[in-house]
Amino acid sequence: MNTKKKFTVIIHTGNSARLLKRTMDSLIRQSVGFSENIQVILYTEGASSQAMAKMCAGYRSKYSGNITVQETLDLSVADGTYINYLQEGQNWHKDAFAQALELFCRRTEEITVVEELYEEPEDGEVFENHVTHIKNHVEKVQQEPGKYLFDSRYRKLVEQIIAAKKKLESDYFLIQILFEAGNIGILKLVKLYGKYVQYPAKTRDWYLKSLPDFQIALKELKEQKYKEYALNLDFLLMYHISESLKDDISGVLEGEALDRYKAWLKETLAGLDDYVIARGKMNGATRRYAFSLKYGIEVVDEMSFHGGKFLFHNLVFYNLGRSVCFQLTGEERAQQGSKVIGISKHPFPIERVGFFLTDGCGAEYPFRETGKEGPGRKCLDMPVIREMEYECLLPAGVKKEDLTLMYRYDGRYIGEVTAENSGKGR
Repeated sequence: MNTKKKFTVIIHTGNSARLLKRTMDSLIRQSVGFSENIQVILYTEGASSQAMAKMCAGYRSKYSGNITVQETLDLSVADGTYINYLQEGQNWHKDAFAQALELFCRRTEEITVVEELYEEPEDGEVFENHVTHIKNHVEKVQQEPGKYLFDSRYRKLVEQIIAAKKKLESDYFLIQILFEAGNIGILKLVKLYGKYVQYPAKTRDWYLKSLPDFQIALKELKEQKYKEYALNLDFLLMYHISESLKDDISGVLEGEALDRYKAWLKETLAGLDDYVIARGKMNGATRRYAFSLKYGIEVVDEMSFHGGKFLFHNLVFYNLGRSVCFQLTGEERAQQGSKVIGISKHPFPIERVGFFLTDGCGAEYPFRETGKEGPGRKCLDMPVIREMEYECLLPAGVKKEDLTLMYRYDGRYIGEVTAENSGKGR
Protein backbone atom coordinates (compact mmCIF):
# COMPACT_ATOMS: atom_id res chain seq x y z
CA MET A 1 0.00 0.00 0.00
CA ASN A 2 2.26 2.77 -1.29
CA THR A 3 -0.47 5.25 -2.14
CA LYS A 4 -1.38 7.42 0.82
CA LYS A 5 -5.10 7.36 1.59
CA LYS A 6 -7.32 10.03 3.09
CA PHE A 7 -8.84 7.65 5.67
CA THR A 8 -7.64 4.64 7.64
CA VAL A 9 -10.45 2.57 9.16
CA ILE A 10 -9.68 -0.06 11.79
CA ILE A 11 -12.39 -2.70 12.06
CA HIS A 12 -12.34 -4.84 15.20
CA THR A 13 -13.66 -8.16 13.93
CA GLY A 14 -15.53 -10.81 15.88
CA ASN A 15 -17.10 -13.96 14.52
CA SER A 16 -20.05 -12.64 12.54
CA ALA A 17 -19.65 -12.74 8.77
CA ARG A 18 -22.94 -10.87 8.43
CA LEU A 19 -21.84 -7.96 10.62
CA LEU A 20 -18.41 -7.67 9.03
CA LYS A 21 -20.01 -7.61 5.57
CA ARG A 22 -22.35 -4.82 6.70
CA THR A 23 -19.41 -2.72 7.85
CA MET A 24 -17.27 -3.44 4.81
CA ASP A 25 -20.16 -2.72 2.43
CA SER A 26 -20.65 0.71 4.01
CA LEU A 27 -16.97 1.53 3.37
CA ILE A 28 -16.77 0.08 -0.13
CA ARG A 29 -19.85 2.12 -1.10
CA GLN A 30 -18.46 5.42 0.19
CA SER A 31 -19.09 8.09 -2.40
CA VAL A 32 -15.64 9.52 -1.75
CA GLY A 33 -14.15 6.49 -3.52
CA PHE A 34 -13.01 3.38 -1.67
CA SER A 35 -10.01 2.38 -3.79
CA GLU A 36 -8.53 5.87 -3.91
CA ASN A 37 -9.21 7.14 -0.41
CA ILE A 38 -9.82 4.40 2.18
CA GLN A 39 -7.38 2.04 3.86
CA VAL A 40 -8.86 -0.74 6.02
CA ILE A 41 -7.12 -2.65 8.81
CA LEU A 42 -9.03 -5.76 9.84
CA TYR A 43 -8.00 -6.28 13.45
CA THR A 44 -8.75 -9.87 14.45
CA GLU A 45 -6.94 -9.81 17.84
CA GLY A 46 -6.04 -13.41 17.07
CA ALA A 47 -9.51 -14.54 18.11
CA SER A 48 -11.32 -15.00 14.81
CA SER A 49 -12.73 -18.36 13.80
CA GLN A 50 -11.36 -20.23 10.81
CA ALA A 51 -14.32 -19.07 8.72
CA MET A 52 -13.76 -15.44 9.72
CA ALA A 53 -10.04 -15.70 9.00
CA LYS A 54 -10.90 -16.99 5.53
CA MET A 55 -13.35 -14.11 4.98
CA CYS A 56 -10.73 -11.54 6.02
CA ALA A 57 -8.20 -13.16 3.70
CA GLY A 58 -10.75 -12.94 0.91
CA TYR A 59 -11.20 -9.20 1.43
CA ARG A 60 -7.42 -8.73 1.51
CA SER A 61 -7.04 -10.65 -1.74
CA LYS A 62 -9.83 -8.79 -3.53
CA TYR A 63 -8.76 -5.32 -2.32
CA SER A 64 -5.02 -5.82 -1.94
CA GLY A 65 -4.32 -2.13 -2.33
CA ASN A 66 -6.66 -1.18 0.50
CA ILE A 67 -6.84 -3.93 3.12
CA THR A 68 -4.46 -5.51 5.62
CA VAL A 69 -5.24 -8.07 8.33
CA GLN A 70 -3.63 -7.85 11.78
CA GLU A 71 -3.76 -10.20 14.75
CA THR A 72 -1.79 -7.71 16.87
CA LEU A 73 -2.73 -4.09 16.35
CA ASP A 74 0.02 -1.96 14.82
CA LEU A 75 -1.06 1.47 13.61
CA SER A 76 2.39 2.37 12.34
CA VAL A 77 1.15 1.09 8.97
CA ALA A 78 -1.87 3.41 9.05
CA ASP A 79 -1.25 5.88 6.22
CA GLY A 80 -4.54 7.76 6.27
CA THR A 81 -4.67 11.44 7.11
CA TYR A 82 -7.62 10.59 9.38
CA ILE A 83 -8.21 7.46 11.46
CA ASN A 84 -11.56 5.84 12.25
CA TYR A 85 -12.25 2.85 14.52
CA LEU A 86 -15.29 0.60 14.06
CA GLN A 87 -16.69 -2.49 15.69
CA GLU A 88 -17.97 -5.03 13.18
CA GLY A 89 -21.59 -4.24 12.40
CA GLN A 90 -21.11 -0.47 12.59
CA ASN A 91 -21.53 1.29 9.28
CA TRP A 92 -21.25 4.81 7.99
CA HIS A 93 -23.74 6.60 5.78
CA LYS A 94 -22.45 6.43 2.18
CA ASP A 95 -21.73 10.18 2.08
CA ALA A 96 -20.06 10.44 5.50
CA PHE A 97 -16.44 10.61 4.35
CA ALA A 98 -17.30 12.84 1.41
CA GLN A 99 -18.90 15.30 3.83
CA ALA A 100 -15.80 15.09 6.00
CA LEU A 101 -13.54 15.94 3.07
CA GLU A 102 -15.82 18.82 2.12
CA LEU A 103 -15.56 20.10 5.67
CA PHE A 104 -11.75 19.85 5.62
CA CYS A 105 -11.47 21.67 2.30
CA ARG A 106 -14.01 24.38 3.10
CA ARG A 107 -12.42 25.60 6.30
CA THR A 108 -9.21 27.62 6.44
CA GLU A 109 -8.21 26.55 9.96
CA GLU A 110 -6.93 23.06 10.65
CA ILE A 111 -9.48 20.46 11.79
CA THR A 112 -8.04 17.60 13.82
CA VAL A 113 -11.12 15.65 14.91
CA VAL A 114 -14.44 15.10 13.19
CA GLU A 115 -17.40 13.77 15.16
CA GLU A 116 -20.85 12.87 13.96
CA LEU A 117 -23.70 15.10 15.08
CA TYR A 118 -25.08 13.63 18.29
CA GLU A 119 -27.37 16.45 19.30
CA GLU A 120 -29.89 18.25 17.13
CA PRO A 121 -29.04 21.98 16.99
CA GLU A 122 -31.50 24.50 18.35
CA ASP A 123 -32.89 27.11 15.97
CA GLY A 124 -30.11 29.48 15.03
CA GLU A 125 -27.29 27.32 16.45
CA VAL A 126 -24.39 26.23 14.30
CA PHE A 127 -22.49 23.00 15.04
CA GLU A 128 -20.19 23.02 12.03
CA ASN A 129 -17.01 23.63 14.01
CA HIS A 130 -18.31 23.99 17.52
CA VAL A 131 -15.13 23.33 19.50
CA THR A 132 -16.49 24.76 22.72
CA HIS A 133 -19.62 22.63 22.53
CA ILE A 134 -17.64 19.37 22.37
CA LYS A 135 -15.05 20.27 24.98
CA ASN A 136 -17.62 21.58 27.42
CA HIS A 137 -19.65 18.37 27.23
CA VAL A 138 -17.01 15.72 27.84
CA GLU A 139 -19.41 13.87 30.09
CA LYS A 140 -21.17 13.08 26.80
CA VAL A 141 -18.06 11.29 25.58
CA GLN A 142 -20.26 8.22 25.84
CA GLN A 143 -20.42 8.16 22.07
CA GLU A 144 -18.71 5.21 20.45
CA PRO A 145 -15.10 5.78 19.27
CA GLY A 146 -16.37 4.88 15.78
CA LYS A 147 -18.18 8.18 15.60
CA TYR A 148 -14.91 10.09 15.39
CA LEU A 149 -12.44 10.74 12.59
CA PHE A 150 -9.12 11.39 14.32
CA ASP A 151 -6.14 13.19 12.84
CA SER A 152 -3.27 10.72 12.34
CA ARG A 153 -1.17 12.66 14.86
CA TYR A 154 -3.28 10.98 17.56
CA ARG A 155 -2.40 7.49 16.31
CA LYS A 156 -0.93 6.34 19.64
CA LEU A 157 -3.92 7.53 21.67
CA VAL A 158 -6.31 5.90 19.20
CA GLU A 159 -4.37 2.66 19.61
CA GLN A 160 -4.86 2.92 23.39
CA ILE A 161 -8.59 3.57 22.95
CA ILE A 162 -8.91 0.40 20.88
CA ALA A 163 -6.91 -1.62 23.40
CA ALA A 164 -8.95 -0.35 26.38
CA LYS A 165 -10.72 -3.06 28.35
CA LYS A 166 -12.83 -0.67 30.42
CA LYS A 167 -14.98 2.31 29.45
CA LEU A 168 -13.00 4.35 31.98
CA GLU A 169 -9.83 3.72 30.01
CA SER A 170 -11.27 4.57 26.60
CA ASP A 171 -12.80 7.78 28.00
CA TYR A 172 -9.45 8.75 29.52
CA PHE A 173 -7.61 8.59 26.21
CA LEU A 174 -10.49 10.07 24.22
CA ILE A 175 -10.76 13.22 26.34
CA GLN A 176 -7.05 13.86 25.85
CA ILE A 177 -7.57 13.92 22.09
CA LEU A 178 -10.62 16.17 22.40
CA PHE A 179 -8.86 18.64 24.71
CA GLU A 180 -5.78 18.81 22.52
CA ALA A 181 -7.68 19.07 19.22
CA GLY A 182 -7.30 22.57 17.84
CA ASN A 183 -10.55 22.41 15.89
CA ILE A 184 -13.37 19.90 15.85
CA GLY A 185 -15.61 19.46 12.84
CA ILE A 186 -18.98 17.77 13.13
CA LEU A 187 -20.62 15.85 10.30
CA LYS A 188 -24.16 17.16 10.03
CA LEU A 189 -27.00 14.67 9.86
CA VAL A 190 -24.71 11.72 9.18
CA LYS A 191 -25.54 8.68 11.30
CA LEU A 192 -23.30 5.80 12.31
CA TYR A 193 -25.39 2.67 12.66
CA GLY A 194 -24.35 -0.53 14.40
CA LYS A 195 -23.65 -2.09 17.76
CA TYR A 196 -21.89 -0.54 20.74
CA VAL A 197 -18.57 -1.59 22.18
CA GLN A 198 -19.26 -4.27 24.76
CA TYR A 199 -17.10 -3.98 27.87
CA PRO A 200 -16.93 -6.73 30.49
CA ALA A 201 -19.34 -6.58 33.44
CA LYS A 202 -18.12 -4.56 36.40
CA THR A 203 -16.37 -6.55 39.07
CA ARG A 204 -15.42 -5.82 42.68
CA ASP A 205 -12.10 -4.50 41.36
CA TRP A 206 -13.89 -1.90 39.17
CA TYR A 207 -15.44 -0.19 42.23
CA LEU A 208 -12.48 -0.52 44.59
CA LYS A 209 -9.61 0.13 42.16
CA SER A 210 -10.52 1.11 38.59
CA LEU A 211 -12.85 4.01 39.42
CA PRO A 212 -10.60 5.40 42.22
CA ASP A 213 -7.60 5.12 39.84
CA PHE A 214 -9.62 6.95 37.18
CA GLN A 215 -10.28 9.75 39.66
CA ILE A 216 -6.55 10.03 40.43
CA ALA A 217 -5.69 10.07 36.71
CA LEU A 218 -8.21 12.86 36.06
CA LYS A 219 -6.84 14.81 39.01
CA GLU A 220 -3.35 14.61 37.50
CA LEU A 221 -4.67 15.76 34.14
CA LYS A 222 -6.34 18.74 35.83
CA GLU A 223 -3.18 19.71 37.69
CA GLN A 224 -0.61 19.07 34.97
CA LYS A 225 -2.21 19.52 31.53
CA TYR A 226 -5.79 20.70 31.44
CA LYS A 227 -6.37 23.20 34.23
CA GLU A 228 -8.79 25.14 32.04
CA TYR A 229 -10.92 21.99 31.70
CA ALA A 230 -10.94 21.06 35.40
CA LEU A 231 -14.71 21.46 35.70
CA ASN A 232 -15.32 19.37 32.59
CA LEU A 233 -13.17 16.56 33.97
CA ASP A 234 -15.19 16.70 37.18
CA PHE A 235 -18.34 16.29 35.08
CA LEU A 236 -16.84 13.21 33.43
CA LEU A 237 -15.93 11.69 36.80
CA MET A 238 -19.42 12.39 38.10
CA TYR A 239 -20.91 10.66 35.07
CA HIS A 240 -19.19 7.42 36.00
CA ILE A 241 -20.05 7.82 39.68
CA SER A 242 -23.68 8.38 38.70
CA GLU A 243 -23.66 5.21 36.62
CA SER A 244 -22.16 3.24 39.51
CA LEU A 245 -24.94 4.39 41.86
CA LYS A 246 -27.49 2.81 39.54
CA ASP A 247 -25.71 -0.55 39.47
CA ASP A 248 -27.11 -3.69 41.03
CA ILE A 249 -24.22 -4.61 43.32
CA SER A 250 -25.77 -7.83 44.62
CA GLY A 251 -23.01 -10.41 44.87
CA VAL A 252 -20.38 -7.86 43.80
CA LEU A 253 -19.96 -5.56 46.80
CA GLU A 254 -20.92 -6.40 50.35
CA GLY A 255 -19.64 -6.10 53.90
CA GLU A 256 -16.22 -4.50 54.27
CA ALA A 257 -15.80 -4.01 50.51
CA LEU A 258 -19.07 -2.06 50.29
CA ASP A 259 -18.07 0.06 53.29
CA ARG A 260 -14.75 0.87 51.61
CA TYR A 261 -16.49 1.93 48.41
CA LYS A 262 -19.00 4.10 50.25
CA ALA A 263 -16.16 5.75 52.20
CA TRP A 264 -14.37 6.52 48.91
CA LEU A 265 -17.60 7.88 47.44
CA LYS A 266 -18.19 10.13 50.44
CA GLU A 267 -14.66 11.52 50.28
CA THR A 268 -14.80 12.01 46.50
CA LEU A 269 -18.23 13.66 46.49
CA ALA A 270 -17.04 16.00 49.25
CA GLY A 271 -14.40 17.27 46.81
CA LEU A 272 -16.89 17.95 44.02
CA ASP A 273 -18.96 21.10 43.67
CA ASP A 274 -22.69 20.70 44.33
CA TYR A 275 -23.40 21.88 40.80
CA VAL A 276 -21.25 19.07 39.38
CA ILE A 277 -23.09 16.45 41.43
CA ALA A 278 -26.48 17.88 40.49
CA ARG A 279 -25.55 17.71 36.80
CA GLY A 280 -24.73 14.01 37.10
CA LYS A 281 -26.85 11.65 35.03
CA MET A 282 -29.16 10.71 37.92
CA ASN A 283 -32.81 10.85 38.82
CA GLY A 284 -33.91 12.75 41.92
CA ALA A 285 -33.75 9.71 44.17
CA THR A 286 -30.17 8.91 43.22
CA ARG A 287 -29.20 12.57 43.56
CA ARG A 288 -30.73 12.58 47.04
CA TYR A 289 -28.52 9.62 47.98
CA ALA A 290 -25.37 11.28 46.59
CA PHE A 291 -25.95 14.50 48.52
CA SER A 292 -26.94 12.66 51.68
CA LEU A 293 -23.69 10.72 51.45
CA LYS A 294 -21.66 13.87 50.82
CA TYR A 295 -23.09 15.85 53.73
CA GLY A 296 -23.77 12.99 56.12
CA ILE A 297 -27.41 14.04 56.56
CA GLU A 298 -30.80 13.09 55.17
CA VAL A 299 -31.20 15.92 52.65
CA VAL A 300 -34.97 15.41 52.47
CA ASP A 301 -35.17 17.04 55.88
CA GLU A 302 -33.22 20.05 54.64
CA MET A 303 -35.11 20.65 51.40
CA SER A 304 -37.13 23.75 50.65
CA PHE A 305 -40.23 23.83 48.49
CA HIS A 306 -40.70 26.46 45.81
CA GLY A 307 -42.94 26.58 42.76
CA GLY A 308 -43.83 22.92 43.06
CA LYS A 309 -40.20 21.80 43.16
CA PHE A 310 -38.03 20.57 46.01
CA LEU A 311 -34.66 22.26 46.32
CA PHE A 312 -31.46 21.62 48.27
CA HIS A 313 -28.83 24.38 48.27
CA ASN A 314 -30.95 26.04 45.57
CA LEU A 315 -30.59 23.00 43.29
CA VAL A 316 -33.74 21.32 42.02
CA PHE A 317 -34.02 17.79 43.37
CA TYR A 318 -37.47 16.55 42.65
CA ASN A 319 -40.85 17.42 41.27
CA LEU A 320 -43.72 15.48 42.82
CA GLY A 321 -45.98 16.75 40.08
CA ARG A 322 -44.43 14.44 37.50
CA SER A 323 -46.71 11.56 36.56
CA VAL A 324 -43.96 9.02 37.22
CA CYS A 325 -44.34 9.77 40.96
CA PHE A 326 -47.91 8.50 41.05
CA GLN A 327 -49.53 6.44 38.33
CA LEU A 328 -53.16 5.40 38.08
CA THR A 329 -53.11 1.72 37.21
CA GLY A 330 -56.76 0.66 37.20
CA GLU A 331 -60.33 1.07 38.33
CA GLU A 332 -62.83 -1.51 39.57
CA ARG A 333 -66.33 -1.57 40.94
CA ALA A 334 -66.93 -1.12 44.65
CA GLN A 335 -70.07 -1.65 46.78
CA GLN A 336 -71.12 1.95 46.32
CA GLY A 337 -69.30 3.53 43.40
CA SER A 338 -65.82 2.58 42.19
CA LYS A 339 -62.30 2.01 43.45
CA VAL A 340 -59.32 3.66 41.70
CA ILE A 341 -55.92 1.98 42.10
CA GLY A 342 -52.61 3.88 41.97
CA ILE A 343 -48.89 3.24 42.51
CA SER A 344 -46.54 5.78 44.09
CA LYS A 345 -42.84 5.87 43.25
CA HIS A 346 -40.83 8.66 44.88
CA PRO A 347 -37.94 9.18 47.34
CA PHE A 348 -39.85 10.92 50.11
CA PRO A 349 -41.03 9.36 53.38
CA ILE A 350 -44.46 7.81 52.76
CA GLU A 351 -45.99 9.55 55.78
CA ARG A 352 -45.13 12.98 54.38
CA VAL A 353 -46.76 12.58 50.97
CA GLY A 354 -50.42 12.12 50.16
CA PHE A 355 -52.34 11.87 46.88
CA PHE A 356 -55.97 12.62 46.19
CA LEU A 357 -58.51 13.24 43.43
CA THR A 358 -60.51 16.44 43.38
CA ASP A 359 -63.26 18.04 41.32
CA GLY A 360 -61.72 21.49 41.82
CA CYS A 361 -64.79 22.69 43.73
CA GLY A 362 -63.82 21.51 47.21
CA ALA A 363 -64.56 17.78 47.01
CA GLU A 364 -61.49 15.60 47.73
CA TYR A 365 -61.15 11.82 47.48
CA PRO A 366 -57.96 10.64 49.22
CA PHE A 367 -55.84 7.65 48.27
CA ARG A 368 -55.08 5.23 51.10
CA GLU A 369 -52.35 2.58 51.34
CA THR A 370 -53.42 -0.98 50.60
CA GLY A 371 -50.40 -2.48 52.36
CA LYS A 372 -48.91 -3.83 49.11
CA GLU A 373 -45.37 -2.72 48.41
CA GLY A 374 -43.35 -3.11 45.20
CA PRO A 375 -39.60 -3.65 44.71
CA GLY A 376 -38.69 0.04 44.65
CA ARG A 377 -35.11 1.03 43.88
CA LYS A 378 -31.78 1.05 45.70
CA CYS A 379 -28.58 3.03 45.52
CA LEU A 380 -25.91 0.55 46.54
CA ASP A 381 -27.50 -0.97 49.67
CA MET A 382 -29.87 1.89 50.54
CA PRO A 383 -33.52 2.00 49.36
CA VAL A 384 -34.11 5.37 47.70
CA ILE A 385 -37.51 4.88 46.08
CA ARG A 386 -40.40 3.10 47.75
CA GLU A 387 -43.14 1.69 45.59
CA MET A 388 -46.54 1.57 47.31
CA GLU A 389 -50.03 0.67 46.13
CA TYR A 390 -52.96 2.95 46.98
CA GLU A 391 -56.70 2.90 46.47
CA CYS A 392 -59.28 5.68 46.30
CA LEU A 393 -63.02 5.08 46.81
CA LEU A 394 -65.27 7.19 44.62
CA PRO A 395 -69.00 7.48 45.43
CA ALA A 396 -71.63 6.51 42.87
CA GLY A 397 -72.02 9.09 40.14
CA VAL A 398 -68.47 10.46 40.44
CA LYS A 399 -66.28 9.65 37.45
CA LYS A 400 -62.51 9.45 37.60
CA GLU A 401 -62.28 11.19 34.22
CA ASP A 402 -63.88 14.32 35.72
CA LEU A 403 -61.31 14.58 38.52
CA THR A 404 -57.77 15.92 38.84
CA LEU A 405 -54.94 14.00 40.50
CA MET A 406 -53.14 16.07 43.16
CA TYR A 407 -50.34 15.61 45.70
CA ARG A 408 -50.02 17.10 49.18
CA TYR A 409 -46.64 17.28 50.92
CA ASP A 410 -46.30 17.81 54.69
CA GLY A 411 -50.01 18.59 54.77
CA ARG A 412 -49.60 22.00 53.16
CA TYR A 413 -47.78 21.96 49.80
CA ILE A 414 -50.22 21.06 47.06
CA GLY A 415 -49.76 20.56 43.33
CA GLU A 416 -51.16 18.74 40.34
CA VAL A 417 -49.71 15.46 39.08
CA THR A 418 -49.50 15.49 35.28
CA ALA A 419 -47.27 14.08 32.55
CA GLU A 420 -46.43 17.60 31.42
CA ASN A 421 -46.11 19.07 34.90
CA SER A 422 -43.85 22.08 34.87
CA GLY A 423 -43.49 22.31 38.61
CA LYS A 424 -46.64 24.24 39.38
CA GLY A 425 -47.69 24.00 43.00
CA ARG A 426 -48.57 26.09 45.94
